[in-house]
Amino acid sequence: MSKTNRVAVILPFHGPAPFLAEALESIAGEETMEIETILIDDHAATTARSIASGFCADGPRRRLISNAGLGIADALMTGVRESSAPLLARFDADDRMLPGRIARQSAYLAENPDVAVVGSQVRYIDADGNDTGRSCYATDTTTIDRVLRRACPISHP
Repeated sequence: MSKTNRVAVILPFHGPAPFLAEALESIAGEETMEIETILIDDHAATTARSIASGFCADGPRRRLISNAGLGIADALMTGVRESSAPLLARFDADDRMLPGRIARQSAYLAENPDVAVVGSQVRYIDADGNDTGRSCYATDTTTIDRVLRRACPISHP
């Protein structure tokens, strides 16, 4: 596997994290690639910590790190410092990704060395998994440049 195809998925979580297991299942579906999964426990409930611990025990390149509980920005930076992969993917404990997402994004970055950041459109779902809407992020350079002046032009996943 090329070093440029190695990706660290950084997932901070806190509190009860009721959708953590589903988030981790969607990450596990990507593990045909060389993915390092870094779970940051930022003062999570015991149940969420147990789910994360079980996930880490089931596979290589999976780590659970306890953090000081200083919030999501600090937890994310902890994950960045702990990562050994050249590419980072940000993920929340209530996110799910479609199969192949990280592989497609990693391949795009490898084929386009002038590109530093990729994103994706988002399908919003409720607690039962029902579709409640979709994002409409810009996909062309001109619009992205314009949006950058006032907002973030991509969703973090």
